[in-house]
Amino acid sequence: MRPSISNLADLRILVTGSKTMHSNSLLASLSALGISCIMPEFDRTKALTMFQQTQCMFDVAFFDISMHEEDHIHFIRQAAHSGRSLILLSSTPNDFTGTSEEVVRTCGAKLLGVLKIPVEFAQLKQLLSSYCGSAFAETLDMAKQPCPKWDRKELLAALRGNQFVPYFQPQVDLITGLPSCAEALVRWNHPDFGMLLPCQFIDAMEAEGLLEPLTDHLMHQALAGAANAHEWPIGISFNFSPLILENPKRSARISSLVREHGVSPEQITIEVTETTRPNDAGALLASLTRLRSEGFKISADDFGIGYSSLHEFHRTPFTEIKIDRSFVTGIAHQKKSQAIIECIVRLADKLNVRTVAEGIETNAELCFVRSVGCDLGQGFYLGEPMTQPDLYDYFHPDALREVA
Repeated sequence: MRPSISNLADLRILVTGSKTMHSNSLLASLSALGISCIMPEFDRTKALTMFQQTQCMFDVAFFDISMHEEDHIHFIRQAAHSGRSLILLSSTPNDFTGTSEEVVRTCGAKLLGVLKIPVEFAQLKQLLSSYCGSAFAETLDMAKQPCPKWDRKELLAALRGNQFVPYFQPQVDLITGLPSCAEALVRWNHPDFGMLLPCQFIDAMEAEGLLEPLTDHLMHQALAGAANAHEWPIGISFNFSPLILENPKRSARISSLVREHGVSPEQITIEVTETTRPNDAGALLASLTRLRSEGFKISADDFGIGYSSLHEFHRTPFTEIKIDRSFVTGIAHQKKSQAIIECIVRLADKLNVRTVAEGIETNAELCFVRSVGCDLGQGFYLGEPMTQPDLYDYFHPDALREVA
């Protein structure tokens, strides 16, 4: 795994697309930033080969979409499937630019942003600086590390050995700049493979029917830490699939765990993921209503991309809307995403529920969601996932740093 990059000069850059006077200007600007490893390749076939070869090492690729050639979308899809970070170049931002951005994102690639041609030196530096040293760069590399296919015996042994540990990502109040809540995220501290991300084991846990014991394990550790801390001034949020919450015993179990550790239900947010459709919507509604009546906050996670309709949102006792990161990424250049976020915030205000913008990774994204009135923000720019002691240091009065 390549270590996290902290210096612009250490970046490895691929420049492709169409060779124009603007590409020469870009190459000069990259050199002026002290970047020496710059690979210009304007032959599409050769460039795609570079994307597909894992031994061809580069961190960020620039691609000019201004010429509107027939194979642009095909090239973007192929490039995006490689998982590399991309910056798009465009002389006339329009619907085609927005479509190209969506193609990149839906292929699972990291889109750092869109730069208008001719490229402004300050904007170029800002985008590349946001990549350098980012937790995302390191996390992406971690997710690509090969792992074996876990069997039930291995997963149960890991549960019994307390190898699954909670990490916490702060949610920051965008008015005060102070942390208000933290989302609990699971990591597997594997004795051989190191710290593994959920994408490397969660599907196996689900396939083996072990999500509920894993959730109990995560909650127990997180709540115990909160109860034992001398001062725990913020809330904790936990993710739950509707398929788990529709079990009537689950809401009782959540309540029991929280009270067992002496934590107030008012400090706990239940994030209901919208990417899975419940089998029994009535049972899910009953569980959420019970939890809300006991003081728990209820959040609509992944809002805008899942299965919920306005009718479901109307009848469910949500106290929070969590705006999906797909609307936040690159927001400074996405007019449609800007309009969608503004509408969600206005809807939330009318319904008296708070909004959380997730996936904030740049100052431009932070400034926009703050300007339209989002209540909370979450993302690597505000704070990467961290251990419980590190989180305590993050919000402790002696060490607290307000977000600018």
